[in-house]
Amino acid sequence: MNRPIEFRGMRVDGKGWAYGYYQVCYGIHIISTVKAEDEAPVPNEVHPETVGQFTGLTDKDGVKIFEGDILSGTFKLWDSEGYSQDFGFARLEVLYNDEYGAFTIPSTYNRYIKKPIENYLNFLYQVNLDASKVIGTIHDKKDE
Repeated sequence: MNRPIEFRGMRVDGKGWAYGYYQVCYGIHIISTVKAEDEAPVPNEVHPETVGQFTGLTDKDGVKIFEGDILSGTFKLWDSEGYSQDFGFARLEVLYNDEYGAFTIPSTYNRYIKKPIENYLNFLYQVNLDASKVIGTIHDKKDE
């Protein structure tokens, strides 16, 4: 897969998301944003628990999908034998799976769906992104 390597993280100064290159320097988590090719990168300290990598994919509106995003739409997932199950309208979290080295949706019960999906190959590239939309992140504040 040929895709730009880009990260996103919530800035500690409360000014929203920072997008760009990720590094950890002396224990400080930084995402450096490059505004233009001829300008120096602008470092932004970010909360490490909010850092997510760009998946290389976009939703139906062309919005970039990052690790930690929540997708909403109609989903069909495939099992290891090639059979699909239509989950209908659902909300799914995008996570990175170290074991497979791939972006996935959770391989166990997903809190947004009313049924377990553990027997399905839940790789992000198997989701119909033409019918899905990024509706938030797992880091968004919840109204209690």
